[in-house]
Amino acid sequence: MIVDTVDRALKLVPPERIRILAGSHLNESLRSLLPELPAESFKIEPQVRGTAAALTWASWDIYNLDPEAVILSLHADHIIKPEEKFLSLVGDIVSVLKTHDLLFTISVNPDREETGYGYIEPGDCFAIQGETKSFKVNSFKEKPDLESVKEYLKKGYLWNSGIFIWKAKVFIDEIYSTTPEISDFMFYLSQNRPIDFFEHIPTMTVDEGILERSSRIATVLANFQWDDVGT
Repeated sequence: MIVDTVDRALKLVPPERIRILAGSHLNESLRSLLPELPAESFKIEPQVRGTAAALTWASWDIYNLDPEAVILSLHADHIIKPEEKFLSLVGDIVSVLKTHDLLFTISVNPDREETGYGYIEPGDCFAIQGETKSFKVNSFKEKPDLESVKEYLKKGYLWNSGIFIWKAKVFIDEIYSTTPEISDFMFYLSQNRPIDFFEHIPTMTVDEGILERSSRIATVLANFQWDDVGT
């Protein structure tokens, strides 16, 4: 599925704009599966510290390459159909980001009681781009218990797909604002010492470290079929 995910990304950007974040045990197999990507596309984590660490590292490096860069974070185990609708939705979100410094997640209408996903409480609509409505997120709950899930579904909460879109600079700003467990050690990244950075920070998901804490989260509802095969 990693090949499908990269093919999806290549419809949006050239190969040199793609980054693969993975553990060292996947390094050789990923490079053999994706020969079309240049060597700098592969960011092999020195240690597994969760998505908060990986996305901070990637955002830092991408910002330094292009301070205006917008990052689209994709999981390798998602099924997305039809792809054309997904690509159009991403384009609409990128347009909204030109005037709004927010962290976007794509949300999905729940079809069952599921404790393995994050839940989003959508707020007011603040922007319309084409047919896409953007909503502020009032609250974000990562992998709640079953009783909480039942209450959230009654209140119209949405699933978090784990597909994120944001400006690299805005994400870094939010790390500094909300996540001292990571920001206190980002000086290592400024010194190009990612091994030391990963050595000192805790294991944490981006959901727990940023999405649950930040007041700058926004969402759009997926207009495509989505499934997380890995959950």
